[in-house]
Amino acid sequence: IKTKQGQRWELEADEVDWMNDNQQAKAQDVTWFLLGPKGERTVKVESPGADVDMQAEVVTFTGKVVAQRTDSEESLVVQRLVYKGKEKLFFGSEGVLWKRKGFELGGQTLTATADLDK
Repeated sequence: IKTKQGQRWELEADEVDWMNDNQQAKAQDVTWFLLGPKGERTVKVESPGADVDMQAEVVTFTGKVVAQRTDSEESLVVQRLVYKGKEKLFFGSEGVLWKRKGFELGGQTLTATADLDK
């Protein structure tokens, strides 16, 4: 699945179940990429499942979700991660673990920019 409007992204999945005139979908075994201005993959998210709402530009990842910038070894491990394309923000909940070289930082929630840099 690729978006053509708003913040661009690509989703690869083993299985996709479309609903509501192809505006909403449930996907299984997901690898999702946020795209930069030139179409380059800037952020990678891997998840056992995702709910996609194309009209609202929202993707909700569930299960053991791992997110990272493609140019970094740092990663976020989250149980529930929501990407809101119109706001260009990630929201994590139900436990968050930030893994960085040499240490780990844990918490309950997360708010991050689309680039996962703040």
